[in-house]
Amino acid sequence: MARELDEEMLRRMRGFAPDDLFSAERTGKGFACGVAAVAAVLWAARELGADCVEILHHSTSAETTGDRASVVGYGAAAVLKIA
Repeated sequence: MARELDEEMLRRMRGFAPDDLFSAERTGKGFACGVAAVAAVLWAARELGADCVEILHHSTSAETTGDRASVVGYGAAAVLKIA
């Protein structure tokens, strides 16, 4: 379940849709610690001319520790100006 929540948030980040991050949390489709900070970065980056987000990596603590009882996801993304 944690992976699905992470993947939904990463999909919305990739879509460069900060408002959609909050929508995902409200509807239970996604979750991210620090969602407000991520959204703020995306809004600021857009104002500075960025136009896309590239997801660089995603993993979970379960993949590292094998403990599936309490899982934390980790994602890395780059906010870019392509055009």
